Amino acid sequence: YLLALSIIFVSMAAIMLRMAQGAPPEGLGEADAEAMAGRAARRPADTVLSVLPPMVLGAVVLILGIHMPKPLSELLTQAARAVRGF
Repeated sequence: YLLALSIIFVSMAAIMLRMAQGAPPEGLGEADAEAMAGRAARRPADTVLSVLPPMVLGAVVLILGIHMPKPLSELLTQAARAVRGF
């Protein structure tokens, strides 16, 4: 479980960091700015396959946060009871 959670966290963080990084800061040297610009120019544009999974995951989390279906709620309750031993 923790391994799967770690993989998901790292994958989502990598996606978010790529989206959050903007233009290079003003204080960089000319060579550093050119190197960063070159990497940004070589990076391919985001495709549907790189954007769709985080969007679907976000939508599912939002929907389940607003409304939890009764069967899923009962399943999670039973799982919690099984773990606690009741």
